[in-house]
Amino acid sequence: MTNLNNWKDYTKVGIPYAPQYPEVPVRLGTLSIPNLNAAMQNYFVATKHIDGGIIEKQRTPQTKEIGEVWVDTVYELSAGKEAWFPGMMTVVSATSWKVKRKIALPQQKMNNGHNLWTSHDQKQIYQTEWHGNSLYVINRHNGNLMQEIDLVNGPAVNDPKFNGKKCYDPAHVMTRVDTQQVHGGCNGDDTMVELNRDPATGLLNINRFIPLFQVAGSKQTQPHAHWMGFDGKSMVTPNSNTGDSTLYDFNNDVILDQEPSGVLPIATGMMADSSKNYVSNFWATPFR
Repeated sequence: MTNLNNWKDYTKVGIPYAPQYPEVPVRLGTLSIPNLNAAMQNYFVATKHIDGGIIEKQRTPQTKEIGEVWVDTVYELSAGKEAWFPGMMTVVSATSWKVKRKIALPQQKMNNGHNLWTSHDQKQIYQTEWHGNSLYVINRHNGNLMQEIDLVNGPAVNDPKFNGKKCYDPAHVMTRVDTQQVHGGCNGDDTMVELNRDPATGLLNINRFIPLFQVAGSKQTQPHAHWMGFDGKSMVTPNSNTGDSTLYDFNNDVILDQEPSGVLPIATGMMADSSKNYVSNFWATPFR
């Protein structure tokens, strides 16, 4: 994953893609693999199951859609930004399927812009930076920066009412449908940050930090990609450091459940009626 030569470069059309894996023995329970690279080449590359094959030319969709598609190209480099803080917001027209705009925020040193969400009226975009500590508010129509909220060293988090709580490495962001509040997962910390939105300006201010542990002094949870309930009354988080998932109830402001979900849970989702929660992870089977 960290070897750039293994990344699939779609500009190299017609070139065979064959990533290389470490040549090490691996034991998975009772299964013994003498050479990981040989096994992966045989399963993934030779069979073209996932990797392998010739890199094909990318095709523009033939069907025109409506509006825009906003994508975080998290490792993209740009002029004016050093390599240690990569990442762009890429805006694509769903009508022409061409790139309309690139937003890098070089003055703010936006580092690994990871996930974004829109305000309910679609006038603002809320943008995180997973390898930094800021949450950004962007004007959707012109791409201009409206607000940067430093969740670690900013003046808002130094308010005594927060008791020293901070939000390191905000990973994902999503709105609550009933209040239009914005919630972000503090992947380098133990909380979710909750922000109120000014309906007149679209700007945000920190309301509180929501703890995700049931027992004080327990292992830090480090929530990543949370999901909000359809009616705004619940929230589910994947706690990447504790291997579990928290179900939070906004009606009573309590944790309803904290279930084990396998190693390194990273993302969540809900059924349309919030009747089921889904959690995926990097190193184990999915949990539902």
